[in-house]
Order: sequence, then structure tokens, then C-alpha cells
Amino acid sequence: STMKKINIVIDGPTAVDKTTIGSALANSLKYRFIDSGIFYHYLGYLSYQYLDTENNSKTIKIFKKNVTEDDELFKSITELINSLGNEDYYLSGKEGAKISKNQEARQIINQYIHQITKGKEFVVVGRDVTFNILSDTEVKIVLSADIDIRVQHHSLQINSTDIKNIFTDILYHDYFSFKQLEQAKKISTIIDTTNIDSFDVIKKIFSIIQFYLCNYKFNFHSIKMLKKLNKRSISEVEKDEENSSPKELINSENWELNNTVNNNAFAEAFPNIGERMKFMKDLLLYYEARKTIFILVDRKLPKDRDHEFFEEIIE
Repeated sequence: STMKKINIVIDGPTAVDKTTIGSALANSLKYRFIDSGIFYHYLGYLSYQYLDTENNSKTIKIFKKNVTEDDELFKSITELINSLGNEDYYLSGKEGAKISKNQEARQIINQYIHQITKGKEFVVVGRDVTFNILSDTEVKIVLSADIDIRVQHHSLQINSTDIKNIFTDILYHDYFSFKQLEQAKKISTIIDTTNIDSFDVIKKIFSIIQFYLCNYKFNFHSIKMLKKLNKRSISEVEKDEENSSPKELINSENWELNNTVNNNAFAEAFPNIGERMKFMKDLLLYYEARKTIFILVDRKLPKDRDHEFFEEIIE
């Protein structure tokens, strides 16, 4: 059976290598990659091209007019930004950082990203992606790293050895994004990248995706079967009492075989059809309640496995 289509979002502070890791992950999965920052680069580029650096109203108006329901604009923006020289890229980024504080611009960009990722199979990185832009995404990751590592990353990114200014710039961004990152951490899995390379980070993300898909598959098939049985009338159930033939069982998928066993087990445990249907309804309620409680418990637990709570338990 084909793998369930999902989206993956990656958040994190400045210079934590979100783009590098997100892009490599997308390539590995054959997913499409979006860095939300590219839209602010684009707005920044328009802004200084149209000499609209005062309040950016003309820039935002042009962008809003060009937004469509498909991904053609995203393709054009990606092509344009990737073609910029170092100076144009720097200027567009600088102006884009100012525009990122404009709520109207943020709203337009967020809605556009939400629209074009509805078909799934995207890896999206950027600020606010976990709880604002794509809050219903299946796999949410927050990357973290010690500040000295991030200073090294940023130094290489902008090709500068001015460590003092880079350090100050990162602290400045951390201060203004603190609340958003804390909110993101509450609903995401945290991966500390301080002492591991990009390859190991991607391996960790793969294990998180695998855990999600396994948990999804178990709950999906169990609940789907119960809902299907729950909708059937007693007469329909009575007509389907005979066992499947050996040939049918051999050709069954694992989940189909599991459903056959469950169906026969229900019949064995509850020969009375009415009692059986009541039990199935109760069991369906149990599964739904279990899913709700799991989410509540998961929210309370620290996402970082290096958290002091886990260390105390290990000791």
C-alpha cells in the first residue's frame, strides 16, 4: 500500500540550519521544499526595485495581486531569487526582514503557503510554520543548537568574520522570536543539533516520521474497521458470518488479515449480534478517547529527550 501523504514543518531560531536540513530532507523524501523566507526576499526585492522602502504599500499590493491558488507564483519567485547575485540577494534580504514585521504581508504569505501545500508532500521551514501557517501538519520539528554553533553557521552563510556583530544579531532575533519559539516547542519534537551533523539530524527526523506513520496506520485501520462495522446493520453482519477461504487469506494484506481475525474474534466473543454491535460502539469510543488522552499527555511531556526530567528517570 502507498505511504500516507504528509507535510513536515521545521521551525527553529536564526542560523540553526533549518534550510540546509529541510532541503536535504525534502530531496531524500522526494518532497517539495519551501523556505518561507524566500517570500520575504521576494518582497524585499520588489521593494527596492520599485523604490518602495518607505511603507512597502506598493510592494504588498503588487504581491497580493499576483497571488493565485496554484504554485506558479512560488515557482517564479524561487527562480528569481535563485538567480540573484550576492549584492541583490543581500539587499532583498535586508529589506525583506523589515517587511516581515508587516502583519498584512505575513498574512498573505501564510495563506498562500497554506493553500499550495494542501496536496501534501511538502517540507516547509520558517518561523511560525508549526503553530500558525500549518498548524494541522502531521510532523512538526523544532531544531535547536548552542549559540556558538549558530554563530559559526551564520558566519559561513553571510561569509563574514565579524563574530561580534553576528553574535549580537542572533541575540536580537532570539529576543524577538522567543515567545513564538516557546509556543512552537509545545507542539513539536525538539532536536538539539549542537553535537550532531546534518545527516544524523535527518536520520532522527526519519525516525519521527516512521513513528508517526506506524501510530497512524495502527489507529487508522483499527478505527476505520470499527466505524465500518458500526455502520452496518445486524442483517448485513449476519450475512457475512462465514469464514474467508484459504486462498483469500493468503492474498490478503496484513491489515486485511488483521481485520478478518478481529471480525471472527468479535463473532466468537459475542455470538449475540446486538451485544456485539454495542461492544463495537463502546470500543470505538475508547479508541477516540485514547487518541485524545495521548495528545494531552504528549503536550505535557518535554519534547527534548535530553531534558533534565528524562535524565532523572535514567539515573
